[in-house]
Amino acid sequence: MIVMHPDYVLGIDLNLLKVFSAIYRERHLTRAGERIGLTQPAMSQALRRLRSHFSDELFIRSSGGMRPTVLADDLIGPVNRALNLISGALSGQREFEPGTAERTLRIGTNEFVSIYLMPTVMRIVRRAAPGIILQAINLPSWQAPSRSAMNLSSQTFIDNRLDLIVLPWIRHNDEVRSTELYSEPSIVLASAANRMLGDPLTIDEYVAVDHVATSTFGANRTYLDDILAAMGLKRRVVLWTPHVFASIEAVVACDLICSIPTTIAMTAATQRPGLRTSPLPFEAPPRPIFSYWMTDRASDPALGWIRSVFDGAARDLAARSPSSGKAAAE
Repeated sequence: MIVMHPDYVLGIDLNLLKVFSAIYRERHLTRAGERIGLTQPAMSQALRRLRSHFSDELFIRSSGGMRPTVLADDLIGPVNRALNLISGALSGQREFEPGTAERTLRIGTNEFVSIYLMPTVMRIVRRAAPGIILQAINLPSWQAPSRSAMNLSSQTFIDNRLDLIVLPWIRHNDEVRSTELYSEPSIVLASAANRMLGDPLTIDEYVAVDHVATSTFGANRTYLDDILAAMGLKRRVVLWTPHVFASIEAVVACDLICSIPTTIAMTAATQRPGLRTSPLPFEAPPRPIFSYWMTDRASDPALGWIRSVFDGAARDLAARSPSSGKAAAE
């Protein structure tokens, strides 16, 4: 890490720091200007001043947008913390007025949350904050052998321009905070015509048949595989997909089974008469869904409000869950 001399920040126009933060977040000069209300020529002039002040290019144009230099990567944390401290000091205990606010909030999530939690979230938002726009972003797969090998940092938020992430548990550093929203056990979904399976399903049958499994993160192992491995057992997954409804369609099409959250499985079995559910034939804890946000933005009142909306929506979903628990995804 570069050690920055104090002279770097002495005498700098604070508005330039806002420009720096916006460019780093958006990786695009025009979008950054729109974010903070400056024209493209004004942003170009501000960037020239920043480069002169720090004696560094800071951002280099590339096919993927404005790529930050090593110095820019080192500056972004202190700059964002400084801007948050100054904003909080000048505004005091500022209030967020959802009824009059106009803002777009980007939520990084997966298919399960988008389908089962987002409608309840939007019902609350439309009633309390009609000027708020939510944009759900399906995060790209992180290539890792398992979820335990993944690590969430502030860079994930910055690269994807996210305000909040709502996903199953991911390891994260102190740049990111989290809180559990809800959890729900998984059950087995299978074809009612599959003669290889008893009712209920036995552990021997479970490991003998082929599986389709859902992995949001591109991993080829889930917590269920870890539990089976501890028992000296292994299932054979012949299809990995990031989409839970693709798993359901695969079960409909052939003799595969899948282990998915209770809410999804029971809804699918109700809507598709050819499907049935069965409890997992071994003990498996519910998988919780968490919300994650950047530590540097913890004092943002809009972020605090949307977190509380997700909390309320999760409680509502938990109360309506077929398992009378809280909901999850493998």
